[in-house]
Amino acid sequence: MCNFTNWGRSFRRAGRRKPNDRRGAAAVEFAVVAPIMILFMFGTVEIGRLMMIKNAATHASREGARIAVTPAATAGEVEQRVMDEMQAYTDIGVDVTITPNQLTMAEPGDMVVVRVDVDAASIRWMTSIVDLPITTITSETTMRRESTN
Repeated sequence: MCNFTNWGRSFRRAGRRKPNDRRGAAAVEFAVVAPIMILFMFGTVEIGRLMMIKNAATHASREGARIAVTPAATAGEVEQRVMDEMQAYTDIGVDVTITPNQLTMAEPGDMVVVRVDVDAASIRWMTSIVDLPITTITSETTMRRESTN
């Protein structure tokens, strides 16, 4: 009769390596893989932040355009609305361009454009680690001017 208990032990012993054969292999693998993974993680965070600011700029330009198309709107009110929307995300490097620059000159039905430019260098967290070629985040909204009738 075959004794399977002894057979299993002898099979495991024959395939077992010496405990010192792979000493340090995990440290070497970690040293190779860790910098790449850390760079990837920082890049993902940086791209995510840029996407968040792009979304905020789009929302701010839309809100500014909603104010700009009303009959009694002024450029100062539009800029203030855009800055109010952007202050939660960043308070530096935001430029607002309104076309036409004199909203009172726009006739009902004319197109009004509100453009928001954010300096990408002013919002980056990791410029020295991850150098992205993005310099400006731009969002533009065009709406038709409302009439008073």
